[in-house]
Amino acid sequence: MVESRIRRRDPEPGVALKSEVLNKIWLDRTNLEGGRSVTETCGNLYVAKESTLATPSQRILSENITRLREFFNPTSIVVIGASREPSKPGNVILRNLKKSGLSLYAVNPYAKEIAGVKCYSSVFDVPGIIDMAVIVVPSKFVIQELKKCVARRIKNIIIISSGFSEAGEEGRKAEEEARDIIKESGTKLLGPNTLGMLLPSKKIDTFFVDEYTLPRPRPGDVAFISQSGSISLAFMDFAKAHNIGLSAFVGLGNKLDIDENQLLEYFGEDEETKCILLYLETFSDGRKFAELCKEICKKKPVIVLKAGRTARGVSAAMSHTGRLSKGSDRIVDCVLKRAGVIRAYTEEDVLDYTAALSWMPPMKKGGVAIVANGGGHCVISADLIESSEDIQLRLAEIGEIQKEKIKSLLDIPISATNPIDLTAMATDDNFKTTLSVLAKTETVEGVIVELATLQGVSERMVKIVQNFFKNCGKPIIVCVPGGDSARKLAKKFEAEKIPVYPSLKRGIYAANVLLKRGMWLDRIKNFRR
Repeated sequence: MVESRIRRRDPEPGVALKSEVLNKIWLDRTNLEGGRSVTETCGNLYVAKESTLATPSQRILSENITRLREFFNPTSIVVIGASREPSKPGNVILRNLKKSGLSLYAVNPYAKEIAGVKCYSSVFDVPGIIDMAVIVVPSKFVIQELKKCVARRIKNIIIISSGFSEAGEEGRKAEEEARDIIKESGTKLLGPNTLGMLLPSKKIDTFFVDEYTLPRPRPGDVAFISQSGSISLAFMDFAKAHNIGLSAFVGLGNKLDIDENQLLEYFGEDEETKCILLYLETFSDGRKFAELCKEICKKKPVIVLKAGRTARGVSAAMSHTGRLSKGSDRIVDCVLKRAGVIRAYTEEDVLDYTAALSWMPPMKKGGVAIVANGGGHCVISADLIESSEDIQLRLAEIGEIQKEKIKSLLDIPISATNPIDLTAMATDDNFKTTLSVLAKTETVEGVIVELATLQGVSERMVKIVQNFFKNCGKPIIVCVPGGDSARKLAKKFEAEKIPVYPSLKRGIYAANVLLKRGMWLDRIKNFRR
């Protein structure tokens, strides 16, 4: 995995947005359309005063949650455009869905059976009630199949097919026609131009990539909502490799009907979901998104990778999704921060922050202790924490009594000053002893363990770190730089849901998001560990 981290850089002086301008953003102005007190718009993303953010009682949300609950719990599915060719999407999707054990039907007028599933000439010929249709036919046939589905009273539809607004004016017109078709029917539609959805615990999988090519993540508690197929597939691979489990994946596609706000609201109330991750290039309704985030972030972390931050990025988003991403990225930053969202900037961030936030509790003040078996790693870590403007962590003060206790219990001469260098001679037991003292040290709110060398340590470290967290509840993060042997040990930590990173920088930034979340919760008086 790439060790470098791509970070935002402020523009050069003269181009940078001055701090006084940012301050003015928060001065009240009146939105004449709705009498709403707002400060600035970013596309359709409103930066609002906290007092104007809607509360659950002000939002009529139950109908959307009820409908999406039906959408994500079908008992019968028909694949329209099932193919006899194993490499075609219509074949792969059918085979993937067959594993769910649900009542499954296929529509292909030229086949009697595909992959053991009976085929019908038309959706009208399929017997009984159909909960969901997956349409995977060429774009020129989608409208006619959609009309049949609505006439057949199928209330949940996924259009996998591409060739709509992302493909030009003709595609945009077809997309508008599809919107008109479902408008009065009560149909929920995902797509078009989407991977569809993956619900690991139910084995509902509409991916057109087979499981041999892309192993699926285990069932878990992270909901992933994405506007990009390629980003989604890459994250699936990462998630599987790093033991991150999913409660659900949903590909937004062109957002003809179901959008990020509907899904955010649903997964905000979903008991199986403890962390929500979104990759977005555009906002459907930015003001509502901010309102939802502020309410949901009180209960569970929300991570957003918002792309389209530059002129070239905006242009790429337009050609990718058929939607225009517009507005100031600095305003987006302000809105997301005030709503409690953790913003990611790279795919690496997404993986790192998801592991930290879904496996460890937040920190409130950010006093951390670093324990390492290498002096150089201690120095680099101290420099990163002390010099990085976007790091709010601080090195915790360790009292003389605690220092002396650590030194008296160890068989190696150390200073016990934070960062604590146990030297290259350190053993598992040396780490265990040090952590036992830090667990009871009030000034230490979290710990970062850095294994500069694997000499003297073993897989026992996994249990030692696990017991530390179990016994004291303080978040702990592990950094294991190195090659194959380091990765082998890292996988042992991940198997026990302990966040582990291949570089000091990534580990420190991951620990920092625990503090960011804790500081926001503390500000709204909702901090819990």
